[in-house]
Amino acid sequence: MQIFYVDEAGCLGTLPSATAPIQPVFVLGGVILHQSRLRDFTLDWLHLKDQFFPNLLNPNSDFLDWIGVEIKGAE
Repeated sequence: MQIFYVDEAGCLGTLPSATAPIQPVFVLGGVILHQSRLRDFTLDWLHLKDQFFPNLLNPNSDFLDWIGVEIKGAE
């Protein structure tokens, strides 16, 4: 079985003015992988979160707590 994850980012609103600092961009992305790769992919993803954003979780947290951490583009 194939697993498909899709997510969106961006702003679909209208610009208040021609010089507004809002980025009028909408992005839709996705990843398809075989079910047999899901575990390794998930663990690799969590390791990347831990590597690049180590202070987002309490040091005493469990490794799998990274699943619930959402990282925004502004970070």
